Amino acid sequence: MRPIRASSPARVQSRIDGCAPSRARRLLRLGTPLIPICGARQVDPGAAHLAARPNLRRPIGGSGLGPSFLLGAALLLSGCALQRDIATVTPGVAVGAPAPALSGEALDGSTLHVSLSGSRTVIVFWAAWCGPCRKEQPVLNRIAADYAPQGVAVVGVDMLDHDRALARAFVQEFGVSYPSLYDEAGRAAAAYEVDGPPAIVLVDGRGIIVGRVPGEVGEPLLRQLIVSKLQVALVTSSAAANG
Repeated sequence: MRPIRASSPARVQSRIDGCAPSRARRLLRLGTPLIPICGARQVDPGAAHLAARPNLRRPIGGSGLGPSFLLGAALLLSGCALQRDIATVTPGVAVGAPAPALSGEALDGSTLHVSLSGSRTVIVFWAAWCGPCRKEQPVLNRIAADYAPQGVAVVGVDMLDHDRALARAFVQEFGVSYPSLYDEAGRAAAAYEVDGPPAIVLVDGRGIIVGRVPGEVGEPLLRQLIVSKLQVALVTSSAAANG
C-alpha cells in the first residue's frame, strides 16, 4: 500500500495566501503549522486531515468518520483561533530590553554607526515602496528638526528595499535630513522584531527600548510619546501649524 503524500507546495501556498503577508512570514519563521486557514479560502477538511496524517486513507463516502477525523475537522474549522496573531505576540526585543546594535552601510554608501547609549534616539523603519511611509515622512522631518536641540536623534532603517536608487530618490524627494541604515536583507529589522514598515522604536539615553509603535502613527500621538518616553519638553511645530 503506497502512503498518501503530504500536501503539495501549491496547496501549502494556498494556505499561506489566506493570511496577511506579515503573518505568513511570522508563521513560517516560528515554524507554526499552516494547515489551519487564516482567510476565507476553503480547503477540503479530508485532504488537510490526510496531509497531517499521511498514512491514513481518505474516508470514502459520508460514513466511517472516526472520532480522530471529527476532531481534525473541528480543529481545521477553528482555523485562526489556533494561530498566534502577530498583534498579540510580544516581540523578542520588548520594551525595557537593551536596544540591539545598529551599524552597517548607510543608504549613501558610507559607514553608519548609531550610538544608542548616551543619546535619545527615534529609530524609523521605512521603505520607498511603503505608502504609509510616504504619508508620514513630512511629520518625521518636522520631529527631527524640532527635537534635535533637545538631544533627540532620528535615524532611519531602510528595510527590504532592493532598489537603492529608488530609496535614494525617496530621501531626495522628501528632503530627509537624518541618515538611514541600508537594511536590504532585513537583518536590523529582524533584530528589532519589526515585521514591516512603517514602525518606530524609541530608545532612551541608557540604550533601553522605552517605546514601540508598529504601523502608521499620527503626529500628535508621536510627539506625546517622545515627550513621555524620552523625557523631553513638548515642542509644537510651527511648520505643522502652518501646513
